[in-house]
Amino acid sequence: MEICEQNQSWAEEDGDLVFSHTKIILREGDQYYYTSTSRRYPDDGKADLQGLDIVPIQASHIWPPFQAQLGRAPEPLPQDYYVKQPRLIDYISTSTGFGDLLLHEAEVCEILRASPHPNIAQYLGLSQIVTKQGRFHMANSY
Repeated sequence: MEICEQNQSWAEEDGDLVFSHTKIILREGDQYYYTSTSRRYPDDGKADLQGLDIVPIQASHIWPPFQAQLGRAPEPLPQDYYVKQPRLIDYISTSTGFGDLLLHEAEVCEILRASPHPNIAQYLGLSQIVTKQGRFHMANSY
């Protein structure tokens, strides 16, 4: 498993900030997982995962179903594109609306595509290359 993101969380206790936990996002192929530990790890992408409760993140919680009204990116994609990914470190397992944020962003990007601005990354649309299992990822260009 590859560590994609990790973040240390701190909490206020008697007016001081004290370490609370480390949250780690993992990936194996197209499947993402999260775990939390009371240990601190450096941000070098190396963590001892032994004994941690690793929980799968459902694709339906992250990526919304494909919407036909959203535009398609050109095929083939230009060389200077990137695929928009949500910050999974913000994922909360009890939230089913996480993917709705990505859908809302795609809808806003569709509006911006109709009236582009030079200081905003160009939204290319949804690409079949990055649309997986009926769910979408957004392709943008700089």
